[in-house]
Amino acid sequence: MNIAKLIKSTSTGRVRSPTRNRELSSREKIEETLVNLATVLGHNEVSYSFMQDLTHMYSVDGKNYQRGANLILDLSRELLARHIRQGGA
Repeated sequence: MNIAKLIKSTSTGRVRSPTRNRELSSREKIEETLVNLATVLGHNEVSYSFMQDLTHMYSVDGKNYQRGANLILDLSRELLARHIRQGGA
């Protein structure tokens, strides 16, 4: 299986800002992504708490709390590993 590559675009045109999902805050987008990934992976619960500076911290199934972007990365790696183990192309 080939892993997708992140490459710099060769486009010389202007990049326009998308209009989809503008009604959602950054936090809402992170939380929806966390719930979607956790659901696909068979986890039962995503919980959140706050640090002293009111930063949202998230946990899946009661494991260590971490920032949303870090947990998304962990869950996406878990999903990729499962996909590879199952012979995904």
